[in-house]
Amino acid sequence: MQPEQVADIVRQSFNDCEVSVSGDSGHLNVTVIGEQFAGMSAVNKQRSVYKVLADYITSGELHAVNIHCHTPSERQKALSFPISDS
Repeated sequence: MQPEQVADIVRQSFNDCEVSVSGDSGHLNVTVIGEQFAGMSAVNKQRSVYKVLADYITSGELHAVNIHCHTPSERQKALSFPISDS
């Protein structure tokens, strides 16, 4: 399954969110950013996206998926952290 196919599937369920998918056909990184994650724990955010992809994972079409979910403000905070050279 190609990254753009996975992005389309996720966008159908999270249509008010920014969705990006990278990686190769079996091992993908899925990032979903949207206000609907406000107040949710990190685990529940991931579960909500995993639920959309579960059938594809079970069937073997997807082998490994890393899911990252944030609200826009959480994402902005993460991007503003300086990277240490240590």
